Amino acid sequence: MIALRAAPRRPLVVANLVLIPAAFMLVAIAVPLPTVAIMAVCVVGWAGLTFLNEVWFATVPQLIPQEVLARANSFDWLLSITAMPVGFAVSGPLADRIGIPTTLLGAAALMAVPCLLITLVPGVRHVRRTEAGTIVMEAV
Repeated sequence: MIALRAAPRRPLVVANLVLIPAAFMLVAIAVPLPTVAIMAVCVVGWAGLTFLNEVWFATVPQLIPQEVLARANSFDWLLSITAMPVGFAVSGPLADRIGIPTTLLGAAALMAVPCLLITLVPGVRHVRRTEAGTIVMEAV
């Protein structure tokens, strides 16, 4: 509901920053926190992921020309879906070698750090919402 009402001026910056708490789900399990705390962290983390997805799917079609949008979305899904089995294949042997808590903490860092660093990319920082509510790319 928040994603439907919010209209951040820098949508991709805000969306990526809001995704960072999703990494705390892994930290909560690694520590481990009490079950109720893990549940609360998961609610916040999934809310951040949902917010990112809603902003992403509302922003991208306004920035990419219609004639290549399907191709761009296909490439985005290919990368996303390919990364999951690679992560599954690596995480089991890694957890066996260095331990489950260490693997979870490493995965949390691997999730949070890129979300922060992507906000430094000029192409992400220069996407903004106009007063009329449309999404545009500012001149660099």
